[in-house]
Amino acid sequence: MEKDAPTLFLEEAVTNLSEEKMEFLWGHHPAFGAPFLSGSCRLEIPGNPQVEIIAGDGASHTNLLPGKGKWPTVSGKKGPVDIREVPSFKDKVSNLFFLTNLKEGRYRIKNPEKKLSFMMEWDAKIFSHLWYWQVAGGSFNYPWWGRTYNIALEPFSGPPTLAQAVKEGNALSLKAGKTLKTALAASFVAL
Repeated sequence: MEKDAPTLFLEEAVTNLSEEKMEFLWGHHPAFGAPFLSGSCRLEIPGNPQVEIIAGDGASHTNLLPGKGKWPTVSGKKGPVDIREVPSFKDKVSNLFFLTNLKEGRYRIKNPEKKLSFMMEWDAKIFSHLWYWQVAGGSFNYPWWGRTYNIALEPFSGPPTLAQAVKEGNALSLKAGKTLKTALAASFVAL
């Protein structure tokens, strides 16, 4: 933190301590809930990244159709859905999607009711994916029981499994003894 700055600056490094080249995934899990999060929140993500919607797990109620689309409007069960709009708890949905082809490594969550925004910035060359998880009262059975209301917008270096990342050419790798450094910034600012 810096004096008079509403920003948390994160400096990170990963070092390969092995004696051989290693492939890996690297990511972060910033999650948001009430009282900041509400159905009046809106997301801003630069450009029109590719969106892959993952099918529900049976215990989750989704309003989206699995498949691929472009930010910000994807196919829903009842027509197009603008995924910039954060669902409210009473919407009873649970969705998971992955954003790729990011123009920049940043997003903003705006809450006009609170007159407050959260912003996150990162190096999109390292964290090339943004995982977006919504649970708006729509995930049932263990562990959520239909009670959870949150979203997570997670900068990640690739898709959710290392095997998939390697196959797609999205895994990070380091030679023996090498280090990779990066920085992220997270801020709350007035609208």
